[in-house]
Amino acid sequence: MASTTLEQPPVREQQQRPRRLAIALPIVVVLAAVAAVTVVHSGRPTTDAAASARPATVQMTVSMTEFAFRADVARMPPGAEVTIEATNDGLVPHDILAGTVASRRLSIGESDTITVQAPTSGAMTFICTVPGHEPAGMTMTIPVTG
Repeated sequence: MASTTLEQPPVREQQQRPRRLAIALPIVVVLAAVAAVTVVHSGRPTTDAAASARPATVQMTVSMTEFAFRADVARMPPGAEVTIEATNDGLVPHDILAGTVASRRLSIGESDTITVQAPTSGAMTFICTVPGHEPAGMTMTIPVTG
């Protein structure tokens, strides 16, 4: 019966194995991390992506006088949720209508808050519905840009 002997690699090759492992292991770990991030981002939106997909919110203050609106917002993002705090700084009752949402009719010094959604393009128009106020110029248009 013949005996078989296993050949041992040269000593130099045995010494290089730990060094090769020390170089290869970090590369494998980095590649695995990149693959994991790629899989996560190719699936459902992340929290940051979901947050950026939500409409912007705008806080707007409107002063109402005879026969004008003054707003502290010059433009609004498309589809934004707009919260309007309207105050009657005039000498007669006023209200504000934005789209289909209106404040209550406000006496001198009163305020009311309404929330509306800005259109996705164009502009948002506001009017006072008190008879005669709109024809007297109590309107305001704010462009939607973004």
